[in-house]
Amino acid sequence: MRNRSNIRTGAQIRAARALVGLTQAARAEEVGTTARTIRAWESRHRPPSDAPIFAGKVEEAFRRRGVMFVSDPAIGVQLSETGSFRAP
Repeated sequence: MRNRSNIRTGAQIRAARALVGLTQAARAEEVGTTARTIRAWESRHRPPSDAPIFAGKVEEAFRRRGVMFVSDPAIGVQLSETGSFRAP
């Protein structure tokens, strides 16, 4: 499976957040945005127009927690072998 380097869908962000046990507020604080922005992103099938501003921060924060974004053969998320579940 390969990682995708583009901006993620709301479903991927929501799934990744669930994998590591983060609330929307915790994810927002970690990347310097608001819970409202994370909520808006997760409720859409595509990223909001301001997503490029913090998309790299969101993806990097998930990678630090062991989340891998995959796209082959289907779009999704998974924990890497070194990843771990971290409750909020």
